[in-house]
Amino acid sequence: MSYYLLTEETVMEYVKGKLPAFVEGEFSCREIGDGNLNYVFRVWREEGPSVIIKQAGDLSRLSKVPYSRDRARIEAEILKAQNTHAAGVVPELYFYDPEMNATAMEDLTGHTIMRKALMEGEIFPRFAEDITEFMVGMLMGTSDIGVSHAEKKERVKAAVNPELCSITERLIFTEPYLNLEGRNKVFEPNAQWVKKNLYEDERIRLEAAKCKMSFMNKAEALLHGDLHTGSIFVTKDSTKVFDPEFGFYGPMGFDLGMLTANLMFAWARATCAYTGVTPKADFVSWIEETIIDVVELFKSKFLAAFGEAVADPMLKSRGFAPWLLGELLADAAGVCGAELIRRTVGVAGVADLRTIEDEGARAKAERICITAGKQLLTYRFQSMSGDDYIEALKLYR
Repeated sequence: MSYYLLTEETVMEYVKGKLPAFVEGEFSCREIGDGNLNYVFRVWREEGPSVIIKQAGDLSRLSKVPYSRDRARIEAEILKAQNTHAAGVVPELYFYDPEMNATAMEDLTGHTIMRKALMEGEIFPRFAEDITEFMVGMLMGTSDIGVSHAEKKERVKAAVNPELCSITERLIFTEPYLNLEGRNKVFEPNAQWVKKNLYEDERIRLEAAKCKMSFMNKAEALLHGDLHTGSIFVTKDSTKVFDPEFGFYGPMGFDLGMLTANLMFAWARATCAYTGVTPKADFVSWIEETIIDVVELFKSKFLAAFGEAVADPMLKSRGFAPWLLGELLADAAGVCGAELIRRTVGVAGVADLRTIEDEGARAKAERICITAGKQLLTYRFQSMSGDDYIEALKLYR
């Protein structure tokens, strides 16, 4: 079979030829993807089986920029690794079709996108426990801690993802500080404040440049690469991480930093413009506790898992694990700071901030995020605890 682009009309026959459960009966199909790079379909039968099909196209859907379809293979390999090292916190992988650059996976209908749920004031008591299991499991199972060094190097070669990593390098670590292409989207009431506190701040540009260099050169572990609250499905009893198409081997603190920043956006919105179903004080308290728990549970689980996973006798040296954790936490704080800044002023913003209707509330929420971002990016080697993240959020008055 040669490659062709699936549609709602053709995906039904494609699925019937791949999955025995779909051979008989009447099924429905709907394209559900809203991204720019891929085509995503849900195929289902009432009271019967369902599946998600995700296919890579040759061109981005909006700008028609060409991208290699090999990214679908990389994503499928990452999903396979996630099912091995973090089973239960990611969708089950059914198959990957290399000719069609298409992946079939578990349908997570019934779950909610976490960003949307947080904006509505919902709380998820299991989240910190689940997401730290995911992150630590992936680090132990794909880094030099738990994998032979030769095998890990082969895995790094197979997962090189230059096109999508280039997007991260540009959008997170370059454009927010220089606006070289004029694509930044600065909220007009904050324009002068951003000019003074971000564009004219040479120190923060230097710190961002250091973090960019780290991102480009630390191939430490297989990362999700885009772990924000829009890439997580939740219920009260379940957490599912999805959409690892930006996955690559990078700094071990990257996913932790990006995730924590996106929880901080929820805090900023709730503090300045809350309209949720949970009483405001309860929600703000829960999101603060969750930010702290994510960092602190990550630290304790990392150290406990390190002792069980490590094989290299040199890495067993006294004091090595705490040192490595410290380096990782510094990277995480730097990424968190960069993510806070870029999602506030960059081309790819977050709904947490950009859907705030009151101008004064939005301006304040954005300044909270930029100020916290600068603090964490600049003082990343001193930002070792969950409390440090909360203190950064409360710097702007």
